[in-house]
Amino acid sequence: MNRIFSIFCFVLILFLIGPAQLQAQDKYWISFTDKRDVKYDPFEELHPDAIARRQLEGLDLMDSTDFPVNEHYIESTRDLVQSISTVSRWLNGLVCFAHPEAILQLEKLPFVKEIHPMRSKRVEVSEVMGEENRSLQTQFKNRNEQILKAQTEILGRTVFEQMGYSGEGVRIAVLDAGFRGANEHQSLKHLYENGQIDGAYDFVGRDENPYHGSAHGTAVLSCIAGKYGEMPMGLATGSRFLLARTERNLWEFYSEEEYWLEAAEWADRNGAHVINSSLGYTSDRYTWEDMDGQSALVSRAANMAARKGIMVVCSAGNEGSDPWQILGAPADSDSVLAIGGIAPWTGLATSFSSYGPNANGSHKPNLTAFGYAICASGNEAALEMLPGTSFSSPLIAGFVACAKQAFPELKWKALFEKVESAGHLYPYYDEVHGKGVPQAQRLFTESIVSVANFRFEEDGEEVKVFLEEDFIEQDYPMNRTIPFVYWKICSKEGKMIRFAVVLAEGTRGAKIPLRFLEKDQYLVVHYKTCTQEYWPNEKN
Repeated sequence: MNRIFSIFCFVLILFLIGPAQLQAQDKYWISFTDKRDVKYDPFEELHPDAIARRQLEGLDLMDSTDFPVNEHYIESTRDLVQSISTVSRWLNGLVCFAHPEAILQLEKLPFVKEIHPMRSKRVEVSEVMGEENRSLQTQFKNRNEQILKAQTEILGRTVFEQMGYSGEGVRIAVLDAGFRGANEHQSLKHLYENGQIDGAYDFVGRDENPYHGSAHGTAVLSCIAGKYGEMPMGLATGSRFLLARTERNLWEFYSEEEYWLEAAEWADRNGAHVINSSLGYTSDRYTWEDMDGQSALVSRAANMAARKGIMVVCSAGNEGSDPWQILGAPADSDSVLAIGGIAPWTGLATSFSSYGPNANGSHKPNLTAFGYAICASGNEAALEMLPGTSFSSPLIAGFVACAKQAFPELKWKALFEKVESAGHLYPYYDEVHGKGVPQAQRLFTESIVSVANFRFEEDGEEVKVFLEEDFIEQDYPMNRTIPFVYWKICSKEGKMIRFAVVLAEGTRGAKIPLRFLEKDQYLVVHYKTCTQEYWPNEKN
């Protein structure tokens, strides 16, 4: 009994002093000066598709950012620190836990360029992924069947099917919190039966089993390539996949951005053409000013992935109705297609979809898709209707894969712009809907025919928008006729000041009070395919 009591006391003491020991060491980013004396053969280290991607982009196959980090530098650092958690080729550095006195010694080493402290706070996270979490069995109510059909139809599934595009030849890396049940779920079984999973890795557990933890990644994967019977749940049913678990599902550490960086580098070396990330990092670790596409580690990683020719697609975030409101990292990056969410039953942005612009004023989100989608759950047969931009992002990732298959000769930037300009609102945009929902047909149309389907009248107090009768009827995702007019007020530099979406009544599209417009501001109105500017006479 005394021995058991002694062991209990010892364990209790370890439990009590453990946090203190952890707090005695801090987390640091160590940057190195060079990659001298490292060996690198791109044809040995890179997947043939990764080499082909670089050649398409005109990139040097001997780019030093692809070289491994100097092992002498790593081991010399390891001798002084408590532990190393992440090593990055792209950024030529590593993350470590160390006591302050060790940092003083590291600063003296000739190959150490910079040392920056990193925050290592942990935050409890919730499994809730939006405003509601409603489980559906394999038998749907009529409305859910409509959503399942419409979540791909609205993007132009029929057009892609007729042209034979399902993302074949395109490899998509999915970076998420876990893929519990994905390898057993009926909606995803074709991916495993056909050998379409090219790699899987758990960057948290450091093994090749990401099929535990959260089922969030399972739901996301189904929105890219799932099938309910013969009905596609996503557009890229023919793509190949790399699955990377980069988050814990019970506790969220700042180290998750490090895992994201590692996973992006891994995806690059393994030939990914597209990365989908339904993850975001906001107020728990950053300020609004940090959302500039460059400050967050995960945004810098996304920028580097784009530099390597990878299309990065990311959810804008679910904080539109929270105090934070704006989008998070890495959706803040100009190199990332940030995806907002719309409600299937209206076609308008959901209340939770995060806003743009980013802190530099760049237009965000870029595009939108259904913010409520039918997804696979952790149960091998069940489906769920889940809310969140976590699911609008993979729907667009599938669209991107089909576009990549259709236009394999396009470089990253050209494909990015082509997908963005396929938005149904383009060239109009606002900071909630972006350029709208991309349409497959627009990818294959040289130019969109814009017919002047409305006119302006000013009476001294307001600007009125009148619609032509022939243009009032409009089909929306759930087969409802809802004629919406989008309008915004911009500064002379083009910065959006105010915007709204209104329901047209008869031929009256909108009324905008002139008091809303200051000097040198102008009005932009969009209806269907037509976008027009209006400068009030008395303000010119």
